[in-house]
Amino acid sequence: MWRLFENNNGLNWIRAELATDNEYLMSYDRLTPSSDVQYLFTVKKDSNGYRAIAYPPTYVLCPNLADRYSIVNNKEEAIDDCEWMSAERKEFIKSRFPYWEKWAKQDNRGTICGGDRE
Repeated sequence: MWRLFENNNGLNWIRAELATDNEYLMSYDRLTPSSDVQYLFTVKKDSNGYRAIAYPPTYVLCPNLADRYSIVNNKEEAIDDCEWMSAERKEFIKSRFPYWEKWAKQDNRGTICGGDRE
């Protein structure tokens, strides 16, 4: 099953036929986890602005993204909805949102290190 489409002309043809413009289909065996997404969460933009929908259990807060926290509503509820995050982690993340939002509004934030995260 590993690399199902690799060197299989019949399956590659089917994949090519199913894809539309600006779309490339791949089998699940080619997907791998990425540590780059630990800072990302799902939002939806509506008439009230940005609303948090879902957070991954690996979510971390960091200073270089702190200015974005304040423009998103529903953060706490979306954190609570993450079934794979421990209760302790949920409470910690929610308790830190106000700190990072306040910090982001400061004029002099000092040096931001990309390795700083919690």
